[in-house]
Amino acid sequence: MQHAYYITTKQQLEAEIGRRSDSCDRIRDAVDSAVREKYGIESFTGLIDKMGPRKTGRTQGFLARQIPYQNIEGVSVSVLCQLLELDFLIGPFADDTFSTSSLDKVPPLAPHTRMTRLKRDRMTTSITERYEEYGGIPVNKLESTVIRDIPRLYPDLGSVVESRTGELARLTSGNTWDISSFWRMCIKEAKKKPEFVYIGEQHILGEEFPRQVRKVPYTSELEENGEACALRPSAEWYYFLYFCLYMTGETVLMETYSNPRGQVAEAEQLFMRTVDSIRACTGEIPAIVQIQPLSVPMLAINADITPVAMVDIQRLSASLVSQTDIPTLHKSVADLVIGYTALKKWHAFFDFGLKKNAYSNGGQTT
Repeated sequence: MQHAYYITTKQQLEAEIGRRSDSCDRIRDAVDSAVREKYGIESFTGLIDKMGPRKTGRTQGFLARQIPYQNIEGVSVSVLCQLLELDFLIGPFADDTFSTSSLDKVPPLAPHTRMTRLKRDRMTTSITERYEEYGGIPVNKLESTVIRDIPRLYPDLGSVVESRTGELARLTSGNTWDISSFWRMCIKEAKKKPEFVYIGEQHILGEEFPRQVRKVPYTSELEENGEACALRPSAEWYYFLYFCLYMTGETVLMETYSNPRGQVAEAEQLFMRTVDSIRACTGEIPAIVQIQPLSVPMLAINADITPVAMVDIQRLSASLVSQTDIPTLHKSVADLVIGYTALKKWHAFFDFGLKKNAYSNGGQTT
């Protein structure tokens, strides 16, 4: 059943990109018609062309995370995109709010852990999670803070966020597209406004305090000042639009909503209902490439992953190219990234053994 909602094999991905490219005009017309009927937005695909991600001439694999960073997931998805012949696209959401209960938001602020444990029979990792403080600022103080405001309000934490999100782009040569302004434009262009939006109002004590984020009814008065204070619509309103971003084959979403350990139990059902609705309206479903679900190991940072290490990982991952099942391929790549420290230590040990043998044999290796 899940396969009906995802692209799960390399052959399927190649066929879908080709088919959607050939039918691009028809799909764009179908999407525009559905969005016009549902939201009153006249040219949604034109809005994507104007405010969407920069086109590269190839299909882009989009990893959407509120605070993307150089964790195992981000690095492994970039390598997976390379194996699938996709350009890697990173998707932050700076107008979202920080939550200490959200797995993909807290770890960027936690001290990273170098993975060092080595066994000869297999590579393993040792991961320690510490979220208490960074730079003397309790992380729970960030609860409900607009992510965009963190660098201004808490420079120590902000520098960590900026360096780690920038590091992912630097390591992977990925493009970045923040979806925040796109949602504000969708609200502005829609004739059928959302019932509720989230707004960020200046704190009564001044700009040095976090904005007060509230979910409020969308009113004509708010519409006049919407550009200044409306952060985003509710997920129930924008989900249909969000998945319509991945219809033509120019961008595919790298994601899975099938996560038994996921924190939002309703997310998968909302996902399937939305995809079914898009299929009913357009005759097509979004192009979503299924990857491994988020987990604690996926969220860890391997401090040994440097630009030089990325070259090694990309070279080593070439041996996986024969794998055709995409979620399995992603797991293999993630295991390679997780185990890179152990692999590097093993090679160093092996090289040391060769050099030692060469010295004892008069410079000849055995």
